[in-house]
Amino acid sequence: NLNVTLTPQAKRYDDIVFPNNSARVNNCGKRILLEQVTPDLRNDSGAKVILIGHRDNGERVALKLDDKRVLNAAAILSAGKGICPSLDLSRILIHSAGTDQASQTRPALCGSSVTERAGQAVRDNDQRAQFRRVEVWVVPSGAEMPEGTSGFTSAPDRETKALNCPR
Repeated sequence: NLNVTLTPQAKRYDDIVFPNNSARVNNCGKRILLEQVTPDLRNDSGAKVILIGHRDNGERVALKLDDKRVLNAAAILSAGKGICPSLDLSRILIHSAGTDQASQTRPALCGSSVTERAGQAVRDNDQRAQFRRVEVWVVPSGAEMPEGTSGFTSAPDRETKALNCPR
């Protein structure tokens, strides 16, 4: 007999990509969070989601877009209203990386498969879009945190809930 023991591994999804100087999660980003991430989190009640916000070095620092992008993504996962599920905020870990682009980018460009609101589409020819992103990881129960990731905090209750279910 041969016993094989597999340890669960953290899974990285495509990045949520944002238009320049915007923190609104567009429909392409919502598709990732609602259709890919949420089912995995529902299937494993001990799994955690990690959201790491980035901004392009050409965006205005004062806007704190890396922070806002992460909070908007967390609100979509936790609002419990409209299309948003009600994931417990203690399962959402966040980090703002600023302009640090040390991790490989994995831009999700939905193209024509998703209809975006005016001004929220990320164009295929936008060379800087890959740096305006939120990395999305799911860490199953019993899995190690992804290598090279640290400095996480829980999503702040008051600020995240105030965002409700972003349109």
